Amino acid sequence: MLTIYSYGVESLGIENNVNGTLTMSPPLNTRSESMQCVVGGAHAFILRVSSFFGLAPLRFEPRETGYTVSISSAMCIYSFILVTVLLILTVVGLIAEINVGLELSVRMTSRMSQIVSACDVLVVVLSASIGVYGAPARMRKMLKYMNKVALVS
Repeated sequence: MLTIYSYGVESLGIENNVNGTLTMSPPLNTRSESMQCVVGGAHAFILRVSSFFGLAPLRFEPRETGYTVSISSAMCIYSFILVTVLLILTVVGLIAEINVGLELSVRMTSRMSQIVSACDVLVVVLSASIGVYGAPARMRKMLKYMNKVALVS
């Protein structure tokens, strides 16, 4: 008997008949139904931690074999708000540090250190924004990949 645990595979319409042969019906056209897969163990733990920090906007539903993972609109909004607030506070802090002046500044004691620190902080801000704002698209790709892996298994 063939057992497939990925919801995305089930949405393709793969079924195991009574006589043991596989049949395939037309795939479902809804985008949300094919954007789910079942994960467990370390992969589920890493995705949960990433979701908490806003890097993986996913919804987790417990199942017998692990968790069904799908993209969550609420977690996307949480991620966007979290990273936007952190980016604004980082840029405000950088501007405040530059405006204090060279004499009172702890980190930026010269004009060159101001430029280097500003570039350093802005690279981190750019990386964080690309990571979080692009996360929903990357999660869709990951879920499609996990569904393909489930087909092979």
